[in-house]
Amino acid sequence: MEQEVYVDLYFLINACMNLLTLMITATLLHRKVSRLRAWSAAALGGVWAVVALFLGMGDFWMILCDGAIIFFMSYIVFATPKASFRTLLKCTAVGVLTSMILGGVMTALYSLFNRIHLPLDNENENSASVLIFALIAA
Repeated sequence: MEQEVYVDLYFLINACMNLLTLMITATLLHRKVSRLRAWSAAALGGVWAVVALFLGMGDFWMILCDGAIIFFMSYIVFATPKASFRTLLKCTAVGVLTSMILGGVMTALYSLFNRIHLPLDNENENSASVLIFALIAA
């Protein structure tokens, strides 16, 4: 089954969700982070999401690469001269859990708004518009 994907929107949505996840993770761990480092890590995650669309890797290798990217994003944001490997693993684990919770909440809200048929999408009665998605993300 072929599906049309707008790479620029896909990158933007992934980068924004990565940034949100990193900032929530920093808040949960009571860490101050550089915005430049957070944006850089989020952009890296967005680029990886786009690249992963075109790779024909098996599930095992894709999960392994995803894990490496997530760890590297955590390294970019949370690494300090005093940070140990264990600390970075903790930051990565909290980031992954935060991402899972955000993904679940976003999916649930998207499904809810899709079911109540808000009149914001003229193309298809059964699909929520980009505007609805942006409102949920906000």
